[in-house]
Amino acid sequence: MKTITLFLILTALFSPLNGAKQWEQFLRANQAFESGDIQLALKEYQEIPDKGPIIFYNIALCYKQLNNPFDALVAFKQAQKQADLKLFNLVTTQIEQLENYFAKPHDTTFMAYAKWCRAIFSLLLVQLVFLSAWWAFLIVLYWVNSTYKKIIQFFLLLLLIVSGSIGACLLYVKHTHKALIKETASVFVGPNSSFNTLTTLTQADQIQIHSLQDEWYKIQYDNKVGWIQASKVIKID
Repeated sequence: MKTITLFLILTALFSPLNGAKQWEQFLRANQAFESGDIQLALKEYQEIPDKGPIIFYNIALCYKQLNNPFDALVAFKQAQKQADLKLFNLVTTQIEQLENYFAKPHDTTFMAYAKWCRAIFSLLLVQLVFLSAWWAFLIVLYWVNSTYKKIIQFFLLLLLIVSGSIGACLLYVKHTHKALIKETASVFVGPNSSFNTLTTLTQADQIQIHSLQDEWYKIQYDNKVGWIQASKVIKID
């Protein structure tokens, strides 16, 4: 409890909230949490209109204290999307604990690396670095005559490879729409319950959403593509 309270105090000092009213509401939520009124703290956090990663993190802590692991997992994943590296590490630890609770697999190594990149790098910055390195490489290749030409080319090529791979990871995470299953639900071959059942998913299973049609999501899970009722799903990315 002390560790959680300390983190809430620190976020109150450094969290970039917009507007005096939101700031006051954030402080009231922290005070309610510290006094043990978790329900009031949760209500105050949820009513803050501009929720950043810290707000979602604190909402998740409230749900965890209220023994609501599923909603805590959802909020932690929402916090993870925009978290900086320090908060990202805290959130990832909490997510892994809850995934263990639900007996669900963790992110693949590639997805974990891609999310880590998102916590550190801006996609725009990576794109600028890649383009700058590309033009610099061409300039050195065609217009520079120097003893160190090959060395410069090597480092520019290395920068291209690194920035290109990071950019690819960031784009993959950006365009991968993840969601969690709220409760046990059937996945059908088509967008209607009259189709054959493909598989059954349980609470906290993570899926990838492709499209929406008539209140049905086309999803991918475990290398299978099917359809599930939108009401059974909560989007996190």
